[in-house]
Amino acid sequence: MVSTVVTSKTLAPKRGARNTTVAWKILMAVTGLFFVFFVVFHMYGNLKMLQGPEAYNGYALWLREAFYPILP
Repeated sequence: MVSTVVTSKTLAPKRGARNTTVAWKILMAVTGLFFVFFVVFHMYGNLKMLQGPEAYNGYALWLREAFYPILP
């Protein structure tokens, strides 16, 4: 009786730079920082309501002038 042993090397597929888990974690960290900035920025704007109408109108005017080239 003859036995045959077959061994095959199955290698994990190579991942590109976009598909690594480290790249996904960096992307998640960057988007998390953008989200934190977004929340803090909007909290600042909402807290302006507590300072009175002049402060809130000043904040609205600043928003209109600050982002005019980007958002007409």
